[in-house]
Amino acid sequence: MKLFLWQTTYSLEISTLYSSYNIPVVIDVEHTSISFSESIRILSIYKASQTEVYLRTPDWKNSNLLNRYLDLGLDGFILPRVKTLKEITSLWDQINYPYRGACLSMMNQFGKKFNSYK
Repeated sequence: MKLFLWQTTYSLEISTLYSSYNIPVVIDVEHTSISFSESIRILSIYKASQTEVYLRTPDWKNSNLLNRYLDLGLDGFILPRVKTLKEITSLWDQINYPYRGACLSMMNQFGKKFNSYK
């Protein structure tokens, strides 16, 4: 079992407080009015303290948005209303960066060596 803190309001003070506990946090943008730009500010506080941070989003089929969050350092997603393995596989194919020729970025390690990459 894993314990998470759940943030449902835009508050830099709450983010700062939560980041001091060293417990993974979920930013809930599905049931709140936290905007993309606000979630970026919150995410930066957690990443500065090396806190694991996940996002619950209603728009999880939007791979462009998910990739933007991943590029900002998000550790993962909480995906509501997933119905089939095919949905997850399709999403994974859209956000996973497979090995590509001579590209040497760390992002290429994401799929095969997730734990060490993370």
